[in-house]
Amino acid sequence: MHLVTTTDGTIRFVPRAPQAASGAVSLTMYITNEDTRSTSAVVESGTAANNLWTVNPTYTFEEGGNYSLRIKYDNNEIYKGLIFCTDGNTDPFSYNNYTTYDAKDNEYIYR
Repeated sequence: MHLVTTTDGTIRFVPRAPQAASGAVSLTMYITNEDTRSTSAVVESGTAANNLWTVNPTYTFEEGGNYSLRIKYDNNEIYKGLIFCTDGNTDPFSYNNYTTYDAKDNEYIYR
């Protein structure tokens, strides 16, 4: 699942099968709003480097919206995925809980 914001919709993905493209590529993106069930077809330019592709769609995502995504390159579907739009914290890691080991007492200390 891709997390995007209303101001940054950058999507990075690895295509289903290795593609011979590198550099700038032209992609057709089909973005379906799961709430309204409406699909938009958007032709975008992206970049391909070492089989990691990046595209920044011009589509306007709505806060709290769920979307499905299909991407085609040279009339071949190379990627399917889901998108969730939030302007909240998208950091997947939490630094609040951690465990340390105290070798003297042979105990774990939880904070």
